Amino acid sequence: MGYQQAYTEVKDHAKTTLYLSQNRTLRYATFFGWYLMQGLPAGFALTALANYLAAEQVDTGEIGAFVALIGLPWGLKFVWGPVVDRLVTSRMGRRRPWIILAQVLALLSLLIVTMVSNPVSNFRLLSVLFCIHAVFASVQDVVVDALAIEIVPEDERGRTNAFMRAGMVTGTAIGAAGLGYILRTFGFTWAAATEATLLGS
Repeated sequence: MGYQQAYTEVKDHAKTTLYLSQNRTLRYATFFGWYLMQGLPAGFALTALANYLAAEQVDTGEIGAFVALIGLPWGLKFVWGPVVDRLVTSRMGRRRPWIILAQVLALLSLLIVTMVSNPVSNFRLLSVLFCIHAVFASVQDVVVDALAIEIVPEDERGRTNAFMRAGMVTGTAIGAAGLGYILRTFGFTWAAATEATLLGS
């Protein structure tokens, strides 16, 4: 075997191992990361921000409506599934365009959230913005689940699901505790900007 041929085979192998369907470690890390990014805004909005609003004497009923509005898009995942299955086929595949689009739009919605200076006086606007973000996050969740079914071998699905769940729990904890600390110490704008930065990194 010549040097050039050996080099080409090693190079091709290095490229191949980067594909999710062929690299177990990369699959675990990627699915963990995707769910970490989903848990982060959930922990911030549903725990840190909800508790902050309660401490600021916002009506309990309004906080309950805020939480319900954020949860509504997640209850519509049965609608998103057929949509993402039937639309968009590109050179990138069926799933990746949806994942990228949902992530970009979710990030944009959070960037708009950072423009809300006072979450108490702009509570209703904030509720709508977080609901819009939840739409994109729930769509991404559906697509990531579909991708997992497609590329993860059946005997690895249990472990992969464990990494996905661990990512969600870790992200929720960071969003609730970490961003909650920033929210109380430095203010809402800093907390929202930190969240957007983490999601965009």
